Amino acid sequence: MMSDQDLLRALLKDEVLAAVEDTSTNKKNVILREPDGSPYDLKIIGAPHETIAFKADAFPAPCGFFRGTKKERKRADYVVIAEDVNRSWIVYIEMKRGTDGSKQDIVAKLRGARCLVAYCRAIGQDFWQESQFLETNSYQERFVSVRRIRTSKKEPSWPTTKPRNDRPETLWIFSRPPHGTLRFNELIEGKRSRP
Repeated sequence: MMSDQDLLRALLKDEVLAAVEDTSTNKKNVILREPDGSPYDLKIIGAPHETIAFKADAFPAPCGFFRGTKKERKRADYVVIAEDVNRSWIVYIEMKRGTDGSKQDIVAKLRGARCLVAYCRAIGQDFWQESQFLETNSYQERFVSVRRIRTSKKEPSWPTTKPRNDRPETLWIFSRPPHGTLRFNELIEGKRSRP
């Protein structure tokens, strides 16, 4: 039986995988890059050792199949899947250079990324015969939007921790992360960490 991380590495093309760096503390740093040399990358530090991330919006929009009347063709920018000894998470991330994009549009993108994970789950379970692959009750989901990346003229803004960001509609919005960096625990717990 393959681990979820190994099956995702076998299933997904290298071009859609985000850079994941080792650190000296047995944690990982995840670098989320926007395409075409965009200057606003996001670095997530302190992720669990077992972490993989992929660019969800690299999956082609099903424009030739769905009408799009409920925004079902959209996908968020990234999905981060992380596991430690006791807990596992799937974090859906929509990145914004500025403040563009309505909350309704961002929620639709986060929902689309969740549907992409469900599709990957079905592929792993059916084609790869891994019946426990990305099993829903094994993961806690978190939904996040990060805005104003690389703009540090004002103080960073962190979400309130209520309600929990375990549904697209209750996403947490982070604004102006210092130096384009967030800690993994901030994404799943909402609390601002000190460096």
